[in-house]
Amino acid sequence: MDLTPLTSEKETLRQLQQDLVDYGWSLLSTQYKGHQFCHTIGLHWSFQHADLELVGLNEELGTLFLNELAGRVKLGQRYHHLSVIDDMVEDIELLLVHNPLDPEGEPILNGRLRLVYPDSQGRYPWESGCDDDCLVQLLFPDSTLPRREVFEAEGLLLHTDPV
Repeated sequence: MDLTPLTSEKETLRQLQQDLVDYGWSLLSTQYKGHQFCHTIGLHWSFQHADLELVGLNEELGTLFLNELAGRVKLGQRYHHLSVIDDMVEDIELLLVHNPLDPEGEPILNGRLRLVYPDSQGRYPWESGCDDDCLVQLLFPDSTLPRREVFEAEGLLLHTDPV
């Protein structure tokens, strides 16, 4: 049985700082109410671009998608509310939105754009009849990382001088 301890906060901070030095961003992936929640850290600081988040896909897909988009930002791509991403998944349009509840409604801002995917019938979570599995994207976690604000600030402010 593998009894490897969970990554300590210090180790996570060290990795975050190294990612910021190496790439200009890092990813955090946690659980929120039993669902995977991934988001970037550093796009704003490194590239003057909103950070990105995703709720509901497994960690492998979530990190794949967010790293791909962050890499595009690093190369100069700029995304905004209602940007359509149609070249990552065949025959599926992904959207970046401020407000996962209703993209035409009052913005819910947390400094990030949310990558949203449709259900198997092509309906987005705010559309009537959307599959239950897809509705998880309506959750609005800010982060499940304890002391997130302090943690991110330490990582961002020290990213040129890794621990």
